[in-house]
Amino acid sequence: MRTRTFTVTTPSANGGIACTIANNTTETRTCTKDCSVNCIGSWGNWETDICNDYKGNKTRTYTITTPAANNGIACPSPTTETVIYHCNIDTILASDKNSYIINKEKKMYGFGDNQYYQIRSDYTSIELKPIQISYDNIKQISTYSIYGRISSTLFLKNDGTVWCIGNNEYGQLGIANNDNQTTLQQVKGLNGNGYITGIKQIAIGILHSLFLTNDGTVFGCGRNIEGQLGIGNNNDINTLQQVIDATNIKQISTGSAHSLFLKYDGTVFSCGRNIEGQLGIGNFDNQHTLQQVK
Repeated sequence: MRTRTFTVTTPSANGGIACTIANNTTETRTCTKDCSVNCIGSWGNWETDICNDYKGNKTRTYTITTPAANNGIACPSPTTETVIYHCNIDTILASDKNSYIINKEKKMYGFGDNQYYQIRSDYTSIELKPIQISYDNIKQISTYSIYGRISSTLFLKNDGTVWCIGNNEYGQLGIANNDNQTTLQQVKGLNGNGYITGIKQIAIGILHSLFLTNDGTVFGCGRNIEGQLGIGNNNDINTLQQVIDATNIKQISTGSAHSLFLKYDGTVFSCGRNIEGQLGIGNFDNQHTLQQVK
């Protein structure tokens, strides 16, 4: 239906032609086509508040230029939209299907895939927004997931201990068994005795893990079929063993099935899978002990 009103602006006088329709007469007719009016307007720019307690707010407002009518598309309601965002973040880490952020208070948040409970332990969902993880004093995170099938995560704390969660089918968590873990577990020490301490860096490949100590030695565990642990053989292990000749090491890094070691003198060593030449030693042979990069 369409409606209009007749308004008299100048009444007739002195014998003039009289109005044929009375003032303020309303006429209603059936529309012969769609007579709806859609809302027209636009969102303004985001206005960002000052970061407070590691969270901030972004707000924007919708300005209406033409309101909706006759069952047209309505305007947004409410016309003010607010989004909470994280700020003052100190550390970030992205893996194949999940991500982590740590703020300057060392509070950690995770989001993304949770198939192996690497974000929260109460269900295996997908977290679309960061949720706080109840692990404190985290210095570094190392995680590896591939095609949603395998996902293992290591957490290095400021006290030098290492904790883990997730897939453990080859013992890559270093807890003296091969059981997947849905709650945080502390990584055990050499040969499964006690717990490892004095760690300054962690690195995890698809199925193997490395642990760099404060004194520059390195320990490893997990899958070793291609020699990626550098322990002189190709045996998989679920407890930490020392990497042969890994001394005076400054930094470690893991590929999917190979490992790199940077020494304080600036030289680099490698071991593990090499069929694509990723060890940089001038051939395509896998190596189960450290070889110097040429």
